[in-house]
Amino acid sequence: MSINAALLIILLLIAVFFLFVEIFTVLFMLTGLPERKARFQVISILTNTGFTTGESEVITSSRRRRRLATITMLFGYIYAVAIVSMIINALLAFEKSGDGDP
Repeated sequence: MSINAALLIILLLIAVFFLFVEIFTVLFMLTGLPERKARFQVISILTNTGFTTGESEVITSSRRRRRLATITMLFGYIYAVAIVSMIINALLAFEKSGDGDP
């Protein structure tokens, strides 16, 4: 695997992450959250950081939002596993190709 392919994969992963953020932001906005709060909560749920803030009470107070947050968490975990797997596979392929030292 060349360095160009690795950079392309990283850019693709970033684009997919932003796509997830936008999709889940719209879904949370459909439940009545303002865009700013919805985006913050989606990013904190997907990255597993900051979800325990006081603002998360608007998520936990609604059954639909809790269910949507659960689905968002699952997407975040699956995405994290996919990223780790892709990075390990890229490093192994890069090492086998002999293009350089990872």
